[in-house]
Amino acid sequence: MGNCSVEWEVERANSERSNASLDELMLLPWLTTLEIDVKNDSILSEGFLARKLERFNISIGNESFMPPKNVTRERFQSRPHFLIKSNRESLRELKLKLDFMDICSMKLQGINNVEYLWLDKLQGVKNVLFYLDTEGFSQLKHLHVQNNPNFLCIVDSMEMVACEAFPLLESLILHNLINMERICVDRLKVDKMKEIFAIGEEVDNAIEKIEFAQLRSLSLGNLPEVTNVCREVKTPSASLNRPSSQEDTSTLLFNKKVALPNLEALEISAINVDKIWHYNQIPAAVFPHFQSLTRLVVWYCDKLKYIFSASMIGSLKQLQHLDIRDYLSQNNGNDQLGIPAQQPLLPLEKILPNLKDLSLNGKDVKMILQADFPQHLFGSLKQLEIAEDNSACFPIWNVLERFHNLEILSLFQFSFHEEVFSEEGSLEKHVGKLAMIKTLELRWHYHLKQLCKQDSKLGPIFQYLEILKAYHCQSLLILLPSSSVSFQNLTALVAFGCKKLLHMVTSSTAKTLVRLVAIEIYGCRAMTEVVINDKDGVEKEEIVFRKLKTLELFDLDSLTSFCSPNYTFKLPSLQDLWVIGCPKMKIFTTGEAITPPRVNVWYGETADQRRWANNDLNTTIQQLPAEKLLAVSSIYSTYYD
Repeated sequence: MGNCSVEWEVERANSERSNASLDELMLLPWLTTLEIDVKNDSILSEGFLARKLERFNISIGNESFMPPKNVTRERFQSRPHFLIKSNRESLRELKLKLDFMDICSMKLQGINNVEYLWLDKLQGVKNVLFYLDTEGFSQLKHLHVQNNPNFLCIVDSMEMVACEAFPLLESLILHNLINMERICVDRLKVDKMKEIFAIGEEVDNAIEKIEFAQLRSLSLGNLPEVTNVCREVKTPSASLNRPSSQEDTSTLLFNKKVALPNLEALEISAINVDKIWHYNQIPAAVFPHFQSLTRLVVWYCDKLKYIFSASMIGSLKQLQHLDIRDYLSQNNGNDQLGIPAQQPLLPLEKILPNLKDLSLNGKDVKMILQADFPQHLFGSLKQLEIAEDNSACFPIWNVLERFHNLEILSLFQFSFHEEVFSEEGSLEKHVGKLAMIKTLELRWHYHLKQLCKQDSKLGPIFQYLEILKAYHCQSLLILLPSSSVSFQNLTALVAFGCKKLLHMVTSSTAKTLVRLVAIEIYGCRAMTEVVINDKDGVEKEEIVFRKLKTLELFDLDSLTSFCSPNYTFKLPSLQDLWVIGCPKMKIFTTGEAITPPRVNVWYGETADQRRWANNDLNTTIQQLPAEKLLAVSSIYSTYYD
């Protein structure tokens, strides 16, 4: 019964029952498997979770447990690429978001056999173990905790009984725990979090290496007090043995004892450290600490003096993705260990031939374009993100020629005057040498008005394009203007939070979108029509989106219809139409819309907020509840500005 909206009966004394009751499930003695959603936690009866089910997926709470899909600047934009995929198949899964129930209630007894546990917005809870299960969650494999301002830690050994905590735990996800101090609290006094793991002095002195052999991904962000991952306790004898002139007072994220031989992905953001790695002139052949690293993201680390030391490069042969942003280097002289200030941020020639993903700011990209690097240097690069360029004219043509095997291009916070691809005369110089871009993503371009000029001849640029996305391009007027170029390979069009965007595509260009599968439009408040007529004197014409399956229209205050001219739209593959927060949309089109016999028309985000259009989208939209059309999507509305 998952994803079913059931109005469960609230049991009251001396009252007749009109709806189904959760207590009825207690009368099924042979029940072994249960999947159920309960929005109102106050109706849960005592002993409900104590049943020894072999399999269950139980959700208790009134909202979605997943964080919003849209990524804000404060979070890692590249997060979908960071997460390591796993073949998780949990037999017993429980999600809790409690508005009314006391977490210590007898109603929650029996959850100790859960394998996958989600905890969201639990009032008054300070830690997981003592409040929920004093036996240590002996079967728990995955723990996800988010949006709990009262959480100070996950395990409090000062309150729990003697037991082994989380003996089978494989993954731990912590999100938006603003007051959390430590994962595990021992009997020592807690301060703000300054390290991820703390090793006692006796242990630290007795071992040469602290190895996290199974750790594959590590993400650390917005932790201003953290100075190292695993604290190295300095003994008086160690201090005496080091000459005072060589004393290293810099903060170090990973000290020389820490080894993560299987770490594949590392992301750090807004952490106040001087260095990431230990620098000790160790030969590459004997530096095994991070040899599996394929992905490195470093954002907003203002104190960082350098990324790599030269001795490390030989052990980073697996590195494929490198993303460095807002690095404000303070290395104005030689640092304490004698690394020359003139050493480049990265020894590019040694690590770039293997890179597939690269993120740099506009200044660094221009430096690469001007440098005399070998032509093959970026031969493996498939994805490039360029962030923050304030120049009036960015050399986009040179970028497409220099990174000639590029497939995905993301441009972030540029100061374009009007269009991305200007100076068409420059195109002739680069014909046959340009990258075949398949995905183009534009974010926060406040002055951008159009992708290219009307009727431009940019076939070599757009003929391979499959995905086009525009986020927060506040001056953009139309996404795909009239053009002699065919967008025959385009499969997805996305616009998000573009305040002045009036239309997505002209009618003449729409005819070339023969492979279009999805159109997604969110929070474009000025949009009146998705397709605009650009031909005068045309009485009736046909546009065919043969492969279009999904059309999402969210929070479009001015939208009146998909297209107002008298066009016939053939949509033979359409499956889902979302219309949420579009108060002026009364019909789909003034012309005819030919669709499959049954199309899902969604006016909300739950299963019961849907209607089926039987070959008549106009009538279905007219019949949608007016209050639902006015509703704003709570998930996305806060991200439009």
